[in-house]
Amino acid sequence: MSYKLYTHELLIKNPQEILKNRVLRVDSSGKIEDFSESPAPDKHRPLPKILIPGLINLHTHLVYTDLKIGEKKLFYWLKDLVEKIYKIPQMEDEKTANINEFKLSESYLAGCRESLALGTTFVVDNTSHPELALSAFLETGLQGIIGLEVFGSDPDQAQEIFAETLKKLRALETQAGSELAGFALAEFALAPHATYDVSSELWGLCVDHAKKHKKIILSHLSESADEEAWFRDKDSAESRSAREFWASINTLDSKLKNWKPYRSATEFLATNKLLGENLLLAHACYIDNEDLDLLARSKTRLVTCPRSNAYLKNQKARTELWQKNNLLFGVGTDSKASNHSLDLRQEANQLSELSARDRFELISSRAAQVLNKQNLIGTLEPGKNADWVELEVLDSSVNLDLADPFELVMDTKITRVKQVYISGKLKYEAG
Repeated sequence: MSYKLYTHELLIKNPQEILKNRVLRVDSSGKIEDFSESPAPDKHRPLPKILIPGLINLHTHLVYTDLKIGEKKLFYWLKDLVEKIYKIPQMEDEKTANINEFKLSESYLAGCRESLALGTTFVVDNTSHPELALSAFLETGLQGIIGLEVFGSDPDQAQEIFAETLKKLRALETQAGSELAGFALAEFALAPHATYDVSSELWGLCVDHAKKHKKIILSHLSESADEEAWFRDKDSAESRSAREFWASINTLDSKLKNWKPYRSATEFLATNKLLGENLLLAHACYIDNEDLDLLARSKTRLVTCPRSNAYLKNQKARTELWQKNNLLFGVGTDSKASNHSLDLRQEANQLSELSARDRFELISSRAAQVLNKQNLIGTLEPGKNADWVELEVLDSSVNLDLADPFELVMDTKITRVKQVYISGKLKYEAG
């Protein structure tokens, strides 16, 4: 079997094992074959290099990469989003009407390319445009899970909406089949948009399907105080911005007609027996201790997006309690329309209560565990996908024998992404 060799001064195989002056060997299938010792690097080389596993972004919406929306509360932000993208004016000229789709395609490509340039090799992307996501993934080589967003607050329409969603899912899988044959990792998942946007009946159909096929479910949970207030009291002053937004997109009536009180969004999921380890829920900014206990006991998995949450005026998730209660969680950037970049290292660095090593784990090995893909990605081990990032240390005076490697890796001012490989193939190189 043919293979390629790559030599590096410092190689972080996994958070527990750091190798020095090793050769990484990749076989013809794009898997890591083994590691062997190599001569020490030339001391006159100007900048040392560090090799790390490809980074994993657990929550994003890459389709919004080119969309510029200012910092404001969630439901005012969503109103701007809808007006700028989804409220397409009626046009007689078919050519003009397709401009919007073209721009979304370009935005997707921009998101994939920026992700790669920042060291991300795998993303979990929630989208209403899965066909555009797949096209962008295939063009750039980025890997990921493409979540088909599901909406529907009326329980009477649950079966119909689910049938249509399933039809779309199967069509996408069929369409992608031949193209994905030589692709390392790409798959589709159901993504009920949020607890307030999907009826318990539709939620149940999605969860049952995911369990049957051993798939993950993607969604948002307790991102804002407004949505939490809605569950407790549909007429509360605190939930007014949510009600006004839903009225503007003609979904408020069905929500009011079928509204039931719950202490929280987490209780809504728990009462309807929807929690479980196949759920990956983003944000969880407004969960109390009782919610935390429900999530921990059900082994539900979480994602925090600290910079995006600050951008949308939401409070910081209590990740120190997630850690203390042994919840399995990782980090996502959310979209660039609610963030300043798609830089995962900068995102994880907002969790200053954690060590540099812990922050690194959240965007590599632990993120792979969240997705049940620890046998494929997240660390550099024989038999795993050959996805790695070469970081260039910008300060030539840094001594790799003395410096804390995790502090270096997480410091975006000292180290920059030089090259990114997926399945042993170069997908990005800095100029």
